[in-house]
Amino acid sequence: MHIEAREQKICTIVFIDIVSSTALIEDLDPEEALDRLGPAVELIMDTCEEFGASVRFVGDGAMAAFGFPAADESHCLRAVEAGLTVVERIADMQEDRVDIRVGIHTGPVLFGNLSHTSFDELTLTGSVVHLADKIQSVAANNSVTVSPTVIEAVGEMFHVRELGETFVRGMDQPLRLFEIEKRNESVSRWKTRVDRGLSHFVGRKADLDRLQQAWARARSGAGAAVALVGEAGIGKSRLVHEFTAEIDQTAAEVLEFSATALDRQVAYAPISRTLGLWLDLPKTPDPARISQKLMPYLQQDSAKRARRANALYSVLHSKSEDPAWVMLSPKLQQEAIVDALLAIFQALSTKKPLVLVFEDIHWTDQYTKTLVSHLVAAAPAFPLLVIVTSRTEADVPGYADGTIDKITLGPLDDASSRDLISNLLPRSDGKEDLSDFVDDICGQTPLFIEEIIRNLKSSGLPAVRRKGGGFKVPDSVQPLIAQRLDALPTATRQTLQMAAVIGSEFSVDLLRMMLRREGLEDDASLVSLAKLDLIENIEKPVAKFRHALIHQVTYSGLPKRRLRHLHGVSVDIIDGMSRGSDLATMTSLAFHAERSQRWVEAASSYVRCGHLAIERAAFDDAVIHFREALKCAEKVDANPHRTASIGIQARQGLRVALLPKADFTQIMAIAAEIESLSQQVGDDASALGASIDRTIMMTILSDLREAIKIGRQTLDRAIDRGAPGFIATAAFALSQAYWFRADYDAAVQIETDFGHLFTPENDRLNNRTAGTLSVLGTCTHANSLSLSGHLEDAGRVCEQVKALVGRSAKPYDRAFGSISLGFYHLQRGDHAQSLDILNEAMKICEHARIEVLPAFLSAPRARAYAKLGQIENAHGALTAGYNIAIPTGTEAFHAQLLAAEVDIRYEIGELTGSEAIVGQLTRLCEKNGYDGLLRRVRQLFQNGHFTAV
Repeated sequence: MHIEAREQKICTIVFIDIVSSTALIEDLDPEEALDRLGPAVELIMDTCEEFGASVRFVGDGAMAAFGFPAADESHCLRAVEAGLTVVERIADMQEDRVDIRVGIHTGPVLFGNLSHTSFDELTLTGSVVHLADKIQSVAANNSVTVSPTVIEAVGEMFHVRELGETFVRGMDQPLRLFEIEKRNESVSRWKTRVDRGLSHFVGRKADLDRLQQAWARARSGAGAAVALVGEAGIGKSRLVHEFTAEIDQTAAEVLEFSATALDRQVAYAPISRTLGLWLDLPKTPDPARISQKLMPYLQQDSAKRARRANALYSVLHSKSEDPAWVMLSPKLQQEAIVDALLAIFQALSTKKPLVLVFEDIHWTDQYTKTLVSHLVAAAPAFPLLVIVTSRTEADVPGYADGTIDKITLGPLDDASSRDLISNLLPRSDGKEDLSDFVDDICGQTPLFIEEIIRNLKSSGLPAVRRKGGGFKVPDSVQPLIAQRLDALPTATRQTLQMAAVIGSEFSVDLLRMMLRREGLEDDASLVSLAKLDLIENIEKPVAKFRHALIHQVTYSGLPKRRLRHLHGVSVDIIDGMSRGSDLATMTSLAFHAERSQRWVEAASSYVRCGHLAIERAAFDDAVIHFREALKCAEKVDANPHRTASIGIQARQGLRVALLPKADFTQIMAIAAEIESLSQQVGDDASALGASIDRTIMMTILSDLREAIKIGRQTLDRAIDRGAPGFIATAAFALSQAYWFRADYDAAVQIETDFGHLFTPENDRLNNRTAGTLSVLGTCTHANSLSLSGHLEDAGRVCEQVKALVGRSAKPYDRAFGSISLGFYHLQRGDHAQSLDILNEAMKICEHARIEVLPAFLSAPRARAYAKLGQIENAHGALTAGYNIAIPTGTEAFHAQLLAAEVDIRYEIGELTGSEAIVGQLTRLCEKNGYDGLLRRVRQLFQNGHFTAV
């Protein structure tokens, strides 16, 4: 036996079971048992098929699937109506009557092919199937019991009774259940939406004006007919609602005939339903009641009046016994019905202007369409406005010959779509992100916008930012789109599915190559999909789905095994393109490798994407790529050495990406992880690099004494390896630790001994920081010389900095170089020039979103402002630095800022309140070994500037 999953759909499952069937047949032989239960089972299965279900015999009853194998937006409505009808028909059985239980649940169902040596069949699986059966098992006899999701889907279209929570065998939690009592004839699909609350009306003023103009003509006696045509959810019913809401109901009569998907096989269903409610008739009224209500509207000619009355009895579910009517042929009876209904509507219009609205005429039977055709033709002679709504032009009577005015509704314009979204979303910090997200995925279709936002609100408004993915299509929307897709020819649908695998935007060339690989190349399908407005831009290199909901429904309908295969095909094709330097190509390769569960390729590709993002200073994107690489690496369980190696590479990249965000605590943790993994696989180089990282992170986060100790050990290990690049990086890390201790002479000594290695040839920090060793090491050398008072040597090294920065395109290098030049000019007394250079460094950081360096450069900026007498700006620079240093725990930067503030307060004589600042600085210095800064504080005490702390 083999089970192959084919597709996932939103379906409604109905289980109908004959109660105590074993007891009914236990004393019967097989043929007698069949005779006893067969009629009931046949009735059950026939009734479900009548309502559009796929039905199979199970045990002592049937399982019916609605919305399968073809999607159906009305699957839930059909299922409930079928359940009620089965209960009613079983009760009417004269012989062999049985008791039944009906359980209904709705949701996603996976269907596929079950192949056996002796048979093939479609099979349904999923929790929805099992739960529907569980609900049936606890239902009361001869009742229809449903889940809350069914109630949510059908709204108020049925009268229901809440049963409370019920425990079911095999389930840990109780089920909240409802019993369906009967159809609520007074409620339409639109009324259900109205009761739920309407959104802000936008974007249809011109169309509303056209309806009002037609109504003005009708009121003057020259009636009109208007057709509103557009796809599901585009706003046809809402436009009618807004129009009828403005009509003075005392001066006009409005009758609305709303069809459902159940009405196609029922003659005049919308007519009889609305007239029955309008006349306040019972479900099966007697002829006398109908005559009493309708005779005032019929002509007094007795022969014609009798025929019309008989015709109306037929429409309103009352049987006529008049032999003259019974003897009429079906054709003449239909003509009489049309004549009678026309007479009623024309008589109504002579009393006061009349509006007749026929909603969703695409769901009505042919007889109703014929009546509407006659009304459209007759309208110009009466004060009558006929409004018809339809999804297709072909279903509108008079559309082809132009006897009806046509209004085609398309998507909202940009401004109206944004207005609707803005009014539906709550005011919150995340509103703008969600507005963009909703606007991106909904194709400016009003219903889709409303349902997506409703779904987001029910899930707590998550911060969704992934365009075209990462969201759930509401169950109320999915079948609307799925049934369009199911109607596509097989080749066209497969083309759309392959495009969906590539993404909401897809390379047309890649799609064609995939189609060729699968033996499905068909350019005609692409053209057809574009004509159907499912995809756009097929003439361009990158086409796209018209909106992300179409993409998501198409993609989510494919089973996982098929998806893995198609994503794997994409990997093979993209890998053959050999464009490892193109970020878009590599991102696509990584995505498809992950979806096809080729974890090594996925992890390696994400690492490459991360480094490409860093080259573009897209650090946030780089963080995402490296974290995705780590997730994929964790799933490579066949080769621990390979897993560790990929994990090291991803963590090294993540360390680079996190540095500009000043997330040093996490970077230190990552360095420890790299060191541990490196020792596991014997990767001495990576272990040494991680030790260098720990020195750098400890320098700015914690005790410098420990950082210097580790830094010296690391430098010795690098010298033992004899690798110039590692020696240079270790020397840089150690000299930086001495610099923050304010031991500038020690820093200068290390840089003098090893500074000749700070060259582009030894830029080993490329893989571990956002800067390069040649720039960072030379800048630190310049900083040490400047602050130790060796300004002539500092000037010489600053020239080297300029040359190195001029060759680097990295924003981090440019900003770090500017800081060194700023230090140099500040020490020289060129305060204005220093400030200009430091402000330029700040601009670079802001543009590139580098969050670490602003804390470092805030101290010299504040000093430069103070030297120029701009004290308010100096305090502003310090505050900006504190706002970064304190939350990130970078105590080295915090101490530098406190020292700058102490100096500024001393210079301007602002000593009041300074004791607290001096106290903070002293504690930081003693805690972390900032010996130079501590000496400065103690010198201020000795000079008597601060008397108490």
